[in-house]
Amino acid sequence: MGGATMMLGSKYRGENKVTKTTHFFVSFVCISSFLVYYFLFSPLRAGYYENQFSDGSGQYIQVIDFNKVSDFQLQPIPFSKNISRTDFNQWLKDQERVSFERMFDNICNEESSGKFDNCFPGVVFASPSKSKPDYFYHWIRDGAITINTLINTYSEVDKERTLKTVLNYVNASIDLQHRSNPSGPVDDPLLRNLGEPKYHVDNSPFEQVWGRPQNDGPPLRAIALLNFLNSMNVSSSSDANSDYQWIFDDLITLDLKFVLYNWHVSSFDLWEEVDAYHFFTSMVQLKALVDGRAFILKKLSSGIALTSAEDDLLKDLEAGIDKVESFIKSSSSGFINHEKGYIVETPSNLDQRSGLDIAVIMASTLTHDSEDENDGYFTNYDQFSFLSAAPGPSSSSFTSADKTDTPFLFDIDDPLILNHFNELVEKMAILYPINHNRLGTNMGVAVGRYPEDIYDGIGISEGNPWFISTLTSAELIFKLVHKMHITQEPLIIEPLKNKFWHKIFAFGNLQNTSVMIPYNSLAFNQTLYTIFKYGDSFLSKVNEHVSDQGHMSEQFNRYHGYNQGAENLTWSYGTFANALRWRQIVDNLIHPTNI
Repeated sequence: MGGATMMLGSKYRGENKVTKTTHFFVSFVCISSFLVYYFLFSPLRAGYYENQFSDGSGQYIQVIDFNKVSDFQLQPIPFSKNISRTDFNQWLKDQERVSFERMFDNICNEESSGKFDNCFPGVVFASPSKSKPDYFYHWIRDGAITINTLINTYSEVDKERTLKTVLNYVNASIDLQHRSNPSGPVDDPLLRNLGEPKYHVDNSPFEQVWGRPQNDGPPLRAIALLNFLNSMNVSSSSDANSDYQWIFDDLITLDLKFVLYNWHVSSFDLWEEVDAYHFFTSMVQLKALVDGRAFILKKLSSGIALTSAEDDLLKDLEAGIDKVESFIKSSSSGFINHEKGYIVETPSNLDQRSGLDIAVIMASTLTHDSEDENDGYFTNYDQFSFLSAAPGPSSSSFTSADKTDTPFLFDIDDPLILNHFNELVEKMAILYPINHNRLGTNMGVAVGRYPEDIYDGIGISEGNPWFISTLTSAELIFKLVHKMHITQEPLIIEPLKNKFWHKIFAFGNLQNTSVMIPYNSLAFNQTLYTIFKYGDSFLSKVNEHVSDQGHMSEQFNRYHGYNQGAENLTWSYGTFANALRWRQIVDNLIHPTNI
């Protein structure tokens, strides 16, 4: 064995001089002995490891059938024995119904406004809880994530209700964009008022001391509403669909400009605790700019001429994307930490924390949320080259057509993301006593925000698992299965670089060896099913701790597992809907019962 290379099924045989009379006899004995050893005793014989494979960057052992392999096996991932509410699949259906009901209960509409403090139709309550803790506010971040969830998961269930909810949210958001608040006046040239994190439910500013600004809210809102416009085909040439173009012009454009003006400004993280630069914030900022550019370019591909304002915005988006992407990837941001082997959420506090944070996983899942395997940077301008010679304002953006499509940064299968996830889960498994019954089982566990957390949902003591963290873990795993399936490429496993795979495989004597599993081989499909079960084991952990009515608070206690903190947290229900959506997608793809 040398490096990542292992010569299999071969022996060096030196040349021995023999007399002519014994040549055939000795040859026969040697060959016969070799064949007996090869087929009866050698653990490396053909049929165990099919052959050695090289893709130009390294050499790998190829595994096609685990039943014929001794050293390299899938880890056993048992299913939870603690499944109540009849059965697991029935619970998924029941929990989906409860989650949608609770999400809609927590979104103000015309009928409920008088009941909930004259709330502004379209605002999203983080929680109905008004004391211990008081979460009865509209957080820009929570609201945007919730609306995006409904667009992705409920539109096919009730398109009319979803449309009405989204349009109410749009109107409420436009109202908020044109209000002064502690983050800035309404006429601020840098639009800093948009960085205000939360409002009263009637849209009036929250003027007490708070962690502000929080610069992830506007880009998350832009991501959600660009997703809505794409779902309505607004960038097509249809006059009927252009009825919603005003949402881009009146609302999304301001959010994109906010990102362009403020991406380089430090802000508080999504947990509202640390004023610094954060991976989550930078990633959603970049995603908003990329999606905004894609929307404009899609209009051009449909033959719709850009206005002068859109052409200027497109140029600014191009420049902004380059700057934000460069920052994320640069050593100055500190997000990429090769020494630790994973992404760091907030590099400035590494002297106090490990850098592990479910926010990193959320950054990856929120920015990679399409079923389209080609959902990356929309920068292939060759298809728009006909516009470069055309008169009008839309021609200047296409004088250089040498860019090509590139994937969006840090997809869910990136080793730096999976390593982060693995490290976080390993620590949480030990940190929370309610996980100790799963130690050594390779099953999913209850996951909190970050290991050093001391917020207990009401005050400061000990941190707990969160439903959104545990459900995001399931979502990541289901998306990994989806990515492996649709790319139709062999699975390359490098155990030294990516510790995540130790949760899935028992490497035996191959700890230092790279392995290649061909796409659609028996071993590949067995691997997909094992990873799928791993995702389900996170859902089964949630099943253990929801209330008898399917209610989910913000947290559940690390010792006894009962709900704790803000009751009926909207984000908890939305994250369940996201995880279930991706479970259903991959379930339909791989049909695990048939594997």
